[in-house]
Amino acid sequence: MRRRTMRAPGPTVHQTIRSPTKTRRRLGVTRSDSPRAPRSARKEICSFSLTWKRTHNQLFWALVTGLLLRLAFVPHAGYQSDVDAFTRWANTLLSNPLSQTYRVSPDIDHLPGDLWLHWLTAHVYRWFSPDFDGDVLPYAEMLKIPPIIGDLTMMMGIFFLVRQRAGSRAGTRAAWFVALNPAIIFISALWGQWDSISASVAIWSLILLGSGRWQWSFPVMTYAILIKPQLAILGVILVVTVALDVLLPLVSDRLPILRQLLTARSRRPRPDPAATASRLGIAVVSSLIVFTAVCLPFQVGFPTLIGTFDIRERLATALDAYTAATMGAFNFWRTPLTLDLVQEQGDYFSDTNAFLFGWTLRTWGMLLSVIGVGTTLILLVLGWRRAGSRLVLWAAAVATLALFIFPTRIHERYFFPSLLFSIALAFIVPRLFPFTVALTITSTLNLVQAFDRNYDILGVSAHYGIFFDPWFAPLVSTLNVLLFGYLLSIGYRLTLTTAATDRRASLIRRLQQRAAGR
Repeated sequence: MRRRTMRAPGPTVHQTIRSPTKTRRRLGVTRSDSPRAPRSARKEICSFSLTWKRTHNQLFWALVTGLLLRLAFVPHAGYQSDVDAFTRWANTLLSNPLSQTYRVSPDIDHLPGDLWLHWLTAHVYRWFSPDFDGDVLPYAEMLKIPPIIGDLTMMMGIFFLVRQRAGSRAGTRAAWFVALNPAIIFISALWGQWDSISASVAIWSLILLGSGRWQWSFPVMTYAILIKPQLAILGVILVVTVALDVLLPLVSDRLPILRQLLTARSRRPRPDPAATASRLGIAVVSSLIVFTAVCLPFQVGFPTLIGTFDIRERLATALDAYTAATMGAFNFWRTPLTLDLVQEQGDYFSDTNAFLFGWTLRTWGMLLSVIGVGTTLILLVLGWRRAGSRLVLWAAAVATLALFIFPTRIHERYFFPSLLFSIALAFIVPRLFPFTVALTITSTLNLVQAFDRNYDILGVSAHYGIFFDPWFAPLVSTLNVLLFGYLLSIGYRLTLTTAATDRRASLIRRLQQRAAGR
């Protein structure tokens, strides 16, 4: 007779806690069944934690390095005419109510979004220097602090913008590139201009768009436009992107022809109409609130508001402050095509001169700008099926570069947004890195020549005469135009590839249907 063996009783809670390995063996539980993660998963989690920590350490050191580099240039004098203008604005903002700013100084050519920043800077300076009476030299150093803060915010924005599309490592490298970029350092820390603030606000708007919170990207972009009206083209791109990504799927069922514009690889569910309408209402209302809160204290509003300045008048004042074809920018109007006008009238020749077919330079500038921006938007729509939201950064870079290349009355600093978006693209699409390096070089050369032409602080005119050679500006300007053409061709080739792929897929479907019919 077979002898029966008694099984040991189950482990107590105390035994389970003290000897989990023996407990699993006695209960017949394998390691994979255990609530503890497998070894491969634990290694992956540890690797992710180390990568996350290493990435943030590198981002921190990029911010520190960028800050120290920029602080080293703070004691150097900025662009004197800009410093004088900013100091006059500070005195006006300190000695008058905000509602009287444009009445006391009607020649101010900046919008209220920028004047709020000057108001805050002037009041902070007065806290540390109560007897501020318009002394230029101490305030000139204070004027460089806001753009340096803008640079740091911009580095973080570039990091998150690139990380959304290419990972943390690429984002960290992009932040380092911004931290060490000579053109960006020159504008903020040496020149003392505030282009980095509006650009950083626009970047954070695109970050909200990429994260799916597009309803909040509109008020953020509104404030960026109220600082720098040239960024209005980014608002147009934002509207087109939301229309293609959110609104178009809602009506594609009723209009089948619109399905061709949808992203073929998208697996997202159809948006909820009620939720989309609610988010659209939030975008519109919050943008109007931002516009009103920023502009009304300066008595600036829409034409229907009584007792205010028309926002269009403020824009006209900003755009008509100068009448030169180019205000130092190495763009289409400094290529060899206008070399005769430069020799006859100097570098700041008027944009009222006749060009082709008797049209003025200003008319041609507006026409070419519309063609460049319009082509960009068309390629964005046609390429949406293949690339989707990845084309947004490309469209932002091309459109802002077009508004630097073709319009008249453009300053040398207006390349700034296109350079930032090109940096983001370079670390998402590595083949665009040489393009970004080339744009950085031409932009830096443009800044050095424009800065030292008026104020021989760097001594470039004395030691490097090539900067003032008659063919230097036309050569660099031609290179900038070629760079714009190359960047535009990227989207064009992508659209052609998409069209060819669609035709091939349509042909295969027809052949399959014909074979099935037989």
